[in-house]
Amino acid sequence: MKNATSSNVNFSVKLVKFIFQEWELQYRNVNSGHGQWALDPEKLLQVKEIYFEAYPNEDEATEWKHCEHAINSDLGNSYLALSCNSLSNDRGVLCIFHEYV
Repeated sequence: MKNATSSNVNFSVKLVKFIFQEWELQYRNVNSGHGQWALDPEKLLQVKEIYFEAYPNEDEATEWKHCEHAINSDLGNSYLALSCNSLSNDRGVLCIFHEYV
């Protein structure tokens, strides 16, 4: 999985998608902000531990903040795509937007 990622932080996004079930990611982000619930902290700790085994870093706090941002960005984009699929069966505005997500 590490070799299939485009960057270090992208590896954290891939780990989240591997460890969590799809339904566990809906309406969620890392720290429960912006009207969403938090991801399971125990599973997120697994992601963090695996990430730093693969990419050791002296400044883990700063590096993890970059990972959190990437994870939240990805989950936000996934949410928009899921919204389109669940809210519209026609080719309306939401589905047009979905094609660009």
